[in-house]
Amino acid sequence: MAVAGLGEITGAFGAGMSKHTGELLSTFLTAMDDSAVDVSSNAIYGLGLLLESTPQNLSRYHLTESELTIVNTTQF
Repeated sequence: MAVAGLGEITGAFGAGMSKHTGELLSTFLTAMDDSAVDVSSNAIYGLGLLLESTPQNLSRYHLTESELTIVNTTQF
C-alpha cells in the first residue's frame, strides 16, 4: 500500500518531486524485487511516473536491464 501511495504522490506532484528523485528511485527499484506481486507492480508503476516526470538526468544511476525486467505473472 505504501509503494502505491508513493507512486500516486509522484504522479500528482510530477516535476515537484525532483529533489527526492534519488530516494524515490531507490525505493521503487527495491520494491520491484518484493515477492508480493501487488507491491512489485505498484513499484513499476511508480517508477514509470517518476521517470516520466523528473527533469533530472538519471544516467548516473546506471540502471541495468535486469533491474527493469518485467515478468509476466499471469497464468493461462
